[in-house]
Amino acid sequence: MEKRWRGRAARVAAGALAAMLLAACGGGTAGGDDHSPTATAEETEAAANSQVDKSRTYRAKVHAEGTGAAPFTWDGEQEVVLTRVGGPDIDVNLLSAGFAVPEIVTDDPAHRFRWAFDLLNAYEDQPGTFQITADPVNAQGLKSKAFLIWMKVKDEHKDKEAVFEMDEVEYLKEFNQLQEPCTVEVGPNESSGTLTCTALATAEGEVAGLTVTWEEIPG
Repeated sequence: MEKRWRGRAARVAAGALAAMLLAACGGGTAGGDDHSPTATAEETEAAANSQVDKSRTYRAKVHAEGTGAAPFTWDGEQEVVLTRVGGPDIDVNLLSAGFAVPEIVTDDPAHRFRWAFDLLNAYEDQPGTFQITADPVNAQGLKSKAFLIWMKVKDEHKDKEAVFEMDEVEYLKEFNQLQEPCTVEVGPNESSGTLTCTALATAEGEVAGLTVTWEEIPG
């Protein structure tokens, strides 16, 4: 299960980054100065990467609440994976954040949760408030997303910090269908933010609310 999550995140980030690298490297000015030094392939790639890939991972203080079909409250520190790929004049623009691994609900260790969002073609490296809707954001039909994983491990496995096999899990629910828009507030340098989703549904129609607030821990 954990491998599936990591694989999905890697495919999304890699695909978006590859598309943006192609866009970033496709421009240029004809008739440049013949005496100007020519950049090596390594220098060109480094410049492109610095422009489009500003991803990082950091520890953060997090408050998370779930309602409806996924009721929980959690306060603590977690590792937030921040994916930021994009920049001026690049068609695909992605800001994504979420937990690196599922977190155990403090007062009910059998339950675990994980959250994330993908904000496409909206963020421009400035603090602001954005909406995630079910509407496509480009001609290819890509959409911004928000989701909550809510799971319960079987009693014999509830003392484990992490489970990796479906036979260790009593149930796993994926709330990823937007019944109402989500709101994302992003602070300076993506170091803080709030994700608010009032109605995320599973494919089977169960509905949960989710609010997550995070703030990077200095150092």
